[in-house]
Amino acid sequence: MGAARLGSIVAVLMLMVSGLVGANDDGESEVFFQGNSDVDGPFWVEFSCELDTCQDMELVVWTNDSQYRIMDTHLVEWSGFVDGSVSWELLANPSLVIENFAVRSIIGEQSDIIENSDLPDLVPPPGQQGEWASISASSNCQLNRCNRSEILSEGASFVGILDTSADDDAILIEGDDGDIVKISNIHSPDSISIEYWSRSDSKTLIGSISSSESSSVYLDYPEDAELWVRIVHSDESDFSPYRFDLVR
Repeated sequence: MGAARLGSIVAVLMLMVSGLVGANDDGESEVFFQGNSDVDGPFWVEFSCELDTCQDMELVVWTNDSQYRIMDTHLVEWSGFVDGSVSWELLANPSLVIENFAVRSIIGEQSDIIENSDLPDLVPPPGQQGEWASISASSNCQLNRCNRSEILSEGASFVGILDTSADDDAILIEGDDGDIVKISNIHSPDSISIEYWSRSDSKTLIGSISSSESSSVYLDYPEDAELWVRIVHSDESDFSPYRFDLVR
């Protein structure tokens, strides 16, 4: 069965974390963080306040010929599908310091595999043929000691998106009998789970791991079968970018 390899999107990411870069036009807020990326695909950035409140906290995002301004004293975030480039900055009261903010994000990088077309919601039925999207993530590093740079150079970091609460993503993992597959570093602004399935003349759910878990999972590649992963919503959230690392 042929497998359509998801293409890697070339992205240039520049995230600047600096001191007070400058004031906005009204002179009442300062820029604490700013960055930009030439990435096509899912994007998410979130800034949260580490204090009881962060006065005048505002996230400004420019993308797809539009500007978005999000204001709150506790948490500001923006997510969407970027077609072209995106830039952003966080402003807040000048009495604050960088250490008062926590940052989380999903931003495509040069080495990532990025979902560029909608994936099937379900693992295909046994016997059904097709050109399935797949991930090849072979590596020579020792799986229990793989560091981030080895995963990016030899494994794969996958960035995808669940468009609605009814959307799920099923992906074929390439491999052979005897391979060990490691899934780790699952990130999403919402709660998601990754199911892992065996598919041959039948299909069987092997298990799952949630984005709320900090541990990794190690899988034996199924004998005389295919290994699939299926990314599913764990709640009723809608638009949800996600990222996970995979190496075998």
